Amino acid sequence: FKTVADPQRSPDGKWVAYISVAESRPQLWVQFLNGGVPANLTRDSDIPVSNRTIVGGIDISPDGSAIGLAGRPRASGVWSVPGVWTIPAPLGGPARLVTDRFASIRWSPDGRLFAAVLANPLVGDAIVVSGTDGQDERIIVPAGGGTHLHQVAWSPDGQYLYYAQSLEPNHTVGEIYRARVAGGSPERIVRTSGVAIHPAPTPDGTAVVYAGDHNGEGLNIWWHPLDGTPERRLTAGAGEYT
Repeated sequence: FKTVADPQRSPDGKWVAYISVAESRPQLWVQFLNGGVPANLTRDSDIPVSNRTIVGGIDISPDGSAIGLAGRPRASGVWSVPGVWTIPAPLGGPARLVTDRFASIRWSPDGRLFAAVLANPLVGDAIVVSGTDGQDERIIVPAGGGTHLHQVAWSPDGQYLYYAQSLEPNHTVGEIYRARVAGGSPERIVRTSGVAIHPAPTPDGTAVVYAGDHNGEGLNIWWHPLDGTPERRLTAGAGEYT
């Protein structure tokens, strides 16, 4: 039995990157969709790969040339700092530590910026935008009230950042918000008394797909139109779809 986490499709649709355990530790893999043996891109690396995708996991650059990878938290003062690396894609190569401040990264649609989570269990998480070198941070959603902010996703036009918000760290409850990159107060998109996580805006910008558990049946995939029309469930039965 092999557990996989956080699959990400390449922009050209030819391969998928994901996290899976090998040799007793999580590692980064690439599988080409036309077949072949999966490639382990971190076998010879000392990157402390994380198999927890609560904050954000991995991402692929818009041109498909690099994979962003979050590491396991390492003790740094009063809280843990994960660190983010980039690895050449799809065949691997020397890893580059981008920053030890971010808990995850998401490339902007034009590839010029990162959206990132700054994790801080003392005051809460923040969401920032920076250059792809990790410099010139700009706060989009400030930390406050112990709120946890996870799984950032850009809108296709680059104007919004979607994210899951919760008052507890493991997101057994949560809702989905979005914030304008240009500034302004965040807007709640999915309201629920259950779980709404892993937002994914559709390419046409008319809806957001997310993983939700509204009534204790387990996580299913939901289609949530942004025009106010009713959402619908895309998967059926008990499960843990993310």
